[in-house]
Amino acid sequence: ISWNVNGLRACMGKGFNDFFTAESADIFALQETKLQEGQIDFAPEGYHAYWHYAEKKGYSGTAIFTKREPLSVTYGMGIEKAVFMPDTFTMGYSVKYQLEDDKMPCCDIEVLDFDFEATMADSVQAAAMMEELDLGCVVVLGGDGTSRAAAKSLKKTPMLSISTGTNNVYPAMMEGTVAGMAAAATALMRDPYSVCIHDKRIQVFVNGQYRDMALIDAVISDDEFAGAKAIWDPVKMKHIIVSRCHPASIGFSAVPGAYRIVEDTDPFGFAIALGQDGTPVRAPIAAGILTPMSILRSQELPLGMPYTVVADRPCMIALDGEREVKLFPGDRADFVVSADGPWRVLPRKAIAFAQQLGMFRGETPLT
Repeated sequence: ISWNVNGLRACMGKGFNDFFTAESADIFALQETKLQEGQIDFAPEGYHAYWHYAEKKGYSGTAIFTKREPLSVTYGMGIEKAVFMPDTFTMGYSVKYQLEDDKMPCCDIEVLDFDFEATMADSVQAAAMMEELDLGCVVVLGGDGTSRAAAKSLKKTPMLSISTGTNNVYPAMMEGTVAGMAAAATALMRDPYSVCIHDKRIQVFVNGQYRDMALIDAVISDDEFAGAKAIWDPVKMKHIIVSRCHPASIGFSAVPGAYRIVEDTDPFGFAIALGQDGTPVRAPIAAGILTPMSILRSQELPLGMPYTVVADRPCMIALDGEREVKLFPGDRADFVVSADGPWRVLPRKAIAFAQQLGMFRGETPLT
């Protein structure tokens, strides 16, 4: 029986004890007991009792009475602190104040203190600050670009990327409860890397100087001006370099994926050159559209081997779908796939390992 008693002491004067005895349920779960330790003397015969007293007088509190003694009992899941980056929607403060208003504090909540500009630089800076705090796991909400921004700063902290859109390859669509379980499990593990994959990334060099990086794909197009960040005209695309590719992905990596599949665990990347009179493929570069493309040549890229393009006209390099680097005639661009990307959490593996280690039986921390 589960019951919101809205104050157990008041219920005791309204026949609660008689009801409890008459029902003789195997388990009673009470909410809103509104008790602090020592405020009531209630120990029903034949039951094991477990109280979680209210921190503030007259608010919240739970109790469980069970005829069978549990194998184990835990209070909370072991997470002591959650850190949010500041943002225009004030999500961190909203969570903090809502939990406080509901009298349901689960852990300390901190919002990072810095002046944000509502640009990608905010995610880069927040991830760097979280890395310095030595957090157990960083949850990233957004698309490929947001994950890429966080990955620029996260070198050792496991990253759980959750997609909030459709045209994304790196982050995964995930239910919030599952994401929270996976992040908590990862943060509590002695060896969090055992439930992660060390992803590849694509490093971009222009005339020998490091310029930027991508997690999934780098695309050279004939666009002369940056304009909008995203590129969409397939006719202008000349080269696509990927760390992984599959035709089931939505985006530019689906083009080489329609020609050859490269997994995230493969020790190499892949590159294609596009143009007329090549091998025809159809790829879902946007949701609901199979676009015809023509592949002139392809090349497997072992880790560390550069794919070189010398610009013969002004063009742009888009990284994970966003135009970031401009090339001028004569510029040499080198793309190098490496194995030193972020540590990406595999949520199902993390939760399964947590179950084996006893997280859901209250045996935390997971050591």
